[in-house]
Amino acid sequence: MAGGASPRDALQRLRQAVLRLRGEGLWEVLAPSLARRWRLRLARLLEDLAAPEAIRVQRSGRRATAVAPGGRRIELERIEGLWYVAFVGEPP
Repeated sequence: MAGGASPRDALQRLRQAVLRLRGEGLWEVLAPSLARRWRLRLARLLEDLAAPEAIRVQRSGRRATAVAPGGRRIELERIEGLWYVAFVGEPP
């Protein structure tokens, strides 16, 4: 596992991981209807993470909450000194 040094770093790592996930291999094993839904969800997540400076991050101990401009909520947790994404919500 490779968490981030800060909550914002973990969000950037999430964005990079989603960009890698968008490779064609995944879509070949999904039914077309599911692939369309997942592509749309991932595209929206990438949009939400595209402007890190616009994401509000609030830390409280070993937990943090990030809220993207569109309202998507992302929960982060600090484990052994590194920050990891614990939950990714859908935009309201």
